[in-house]
Amino acid sequence: MENALPKRGDRAGRRRNSTRGRLSEPAESARGFHLYRGRGSGPECRDDYARNVIFHPTGSAIYFAVDFDASEVEIESRTIPFFEGVGKGLAGSAGGTADYRVGVYGSGRVCRMIVDANLAEFAWLAQATRWGEYRATLPDSNGTSSKI
Repeated sequence: MENALPKRGDRAGRRRNSTRGRLSEPAESARGFHLYRGRGSGPECRDDYARNVIFHPTGSAIYFAVDFDASEVEIESRTIPFFEGVGKGLAGSAGGTADYRVGVYGSGRVCRMIVDANLAEFAWLAQATRWGEYRATLPDSNGTSSKI
């Protein structure tokens, strides 16, 4: 009898994340973030989902989640290289210039550091009130954050 479980790396072996709607292998710790994963995630999100499943308009943003309370060291050593890879992957899959913009979802610290590194244009603050720099990045009365 054939093994019913998909092999590692098979598209069928990836979980569909119901809250974000895209194929993903969850990265809920710093170990899941690195340059090469980012290089693969950019094209996967662009080609496998945004363009060919939901027909996401070019020029709009694709958000990439950092769904844990990353420290500055984890962001500098793992998450920033991941987002560098996302940018390279998006540009490469589009023929040289990315046709989607990048957004980041995560703690205030993650959002600040990724935006400050010019690796994302948009930030979506997670509602995890105890995560790093949450209060420092809350929107002001105009709905914008002075910190991001």
